[in-house]
Amino acid sequence: MRIAIFSDVHANLVALDAVLGDIQRRDVEQMVCLGDIAASGPQPHETIQRLIGLNIPIVMGNGDTWLLDPQPYSGESALYRKVSEIDIWCASQLTEEDFNFLRTFQTTVEIPLPMEGSLLCYHGSPFSNTDVITAGTSDDDLDLLLSGSQKLVMSGGHTHIQMLRRYRESILVNPGSVGLGYELEKSGEKSHNVPWAEYAILDWLAGSLSLTFRRVPLDLTLFRQAALQSGMPHATWWISEWHS
Repeated sequence: MRIAIFSDVHANLVALDAVLGDIQRRDVEQMVCLGDIAASGPQPHETIQRLIGLNIPIVMGNGDTWLLDPQPYSGESALYRKVSEIDIWCASQLTEEDFNFLRTFQTTVEIPLPMEGSLLCYHGSPFSNTDVITAGTSDDDLDLLLSGSQKLVMSGGHTHIQMLRRYRESILVNPGSVGLGYELEKSGEKSHNVPWAEYAILDWLAGSLSLTFRRVPLDLTLFRQAALQSGMPHATWWISEWHS
């Protein structure tokens, strides 16, 4: 059994299509998306329409929740003000069909694995799509964040950072971000966006479990063209966040 796990598309259809093309070449039997599909990027409607056509289970991300009830940012940060204006524009691009599709997303998705256990999918944690789980989260904190939800494999997104770690009897996986992957400074602050799309493949064969992290190069010319032609506010700034 081979399952492709992807997350945090963020209205980046160029990146999503790159990942879907790579998945098609990997003999994948099933796909699951961990949410945040249509906020903070230049192609929200087009991205949703592509995912509708896939007919796969999708988790409700915090960005998806926000699109269903947009709340403009009112703080002092110039960065968050720009992101908020992009997100408001994203919500304005969606059709009633798009919103109805968002409403079908689930808090968690559980996929049985052959012979033993299951894969539990969520966005932040099984209880909240804004919870943060990283490689440095202590087991004591994970006891709270994952309380009563432990499965053989547990996969969440939200942080945009690929991760694999052991937690008690479980394996925790973060596939990274399809449409908004980034690198971090030593301080933990975001450095810049990266010119590839990330996802993961879970393999279960003859009782053996393996995981592959994928990084698919982006066509930056096509990517920039799509952003500039979209009508998205702050498109030039958004493009400048990517480093080749």
